[in-house]
Amino acid sequence: MLKAKTSKILFWIFVIFVLIFSLTPATEIQKAIFLSDKVIHFGAFLVLSFLMLTAYKFSKPVLTSLLILGTFGLGIEFIQYFTPYSRFSIYDLAADIVGVFGGVILSKVIYQ
Repeated sequence: MLKAKTSKILFWIFVIFVLIFSLTPATEIQKAIFLSDKVIHFGAFLVLSFLMLTAYKFSKPVLTSLLILGTFGLGIEFIQYFTPYSRFSIYDLAADIVGVFGGVILSKVIYQ
């Protein structure tokens, strides 16, 4: 089990990691990874949700995770709309949201 302090550090490092990789052009190495873009979105937000729920305690974890990380995902998609190398995708946002629910389920399975 992760301690809250460690989880907080990992959560914020991963937030920065997701933000950087979401807002920079894909390199040839990133393009060579044979994972679907939606799988990457799902996995990233699953990890974010799990770390957030491990680091912080909320009275309504599902709603709080969805609001905070859903807004984060929407913000990334909104910014991508204005970049020349990416675009807004409702399907990416949907994969983010499904990932958030996956992280909630994972945290409940592990910690309850």
